This record gives sequence, structure tokens and C-alpha cells, in this order.
Amino acid sequence: LYLQNNRFVGTMHTHFGLLTSLEKIDFSQNLLFGAIPTEIGKTRLKHLDLSRNNFGGSVPQTLSKLFNLTKLHFHENALTGTIPPDVISSLVNLKEF
Repeated sequence: LYLQNNRFVGTMHTHFGLLTSLEKIDFSQNLLFGAIPTEIGKTRLKHLDLSRNNFGGSVPQTLSKLFNLTKLHFHENALTGTIPPDVISSLVNLKEF
């Protein structure tokens, strides 16, 4: 699902967690805000790019469930805190961060 650079405004809906077969989400370079939904951990994502938005809050612990993730970008947001250690240690296939 490639929707980058569209000037979409709003939050990322929790229903993305229902799209369990989805492998790629690129919402980079939009005007999205709010928290990254914890439900994202229910997917089988290999590629997640939420960079260059205005997401806030902390990095969800549920990202640790994305074992197949090879690409993760969430730079240039308003995230706070540190990346949970479980997330870092669980993403063994990560090639881009």
C-alpha cells in the first residue's frame, strides 16, 4: 500500500491491524499525526515507512511482533522516548532502519 507524498491529513486508523496479509505500508511524506497504532503489530509487514509525518508518542511495543520486517522508517516525526529493547532484538530480518 503506497500512499506516500499525498498530503493526507489525520491519524492512522487502528483497522490497519485487520489487514493481516498486508506486506508493505508507505505513508511517508504526508501530514499524519497521533500515535502509531499498536494494532500494526498484528500484520505481516515486511516494509513500514511512516517517515516525514507528525506521529507522536512512543514507538509501540507491538512492533516487536513484526518478525518479517526488513525495512522500518519513522524518522522526521514527533516521537518521544526510546525504541523498546524488545523491538530492537525481535527484528532480526531488519535491513533498513
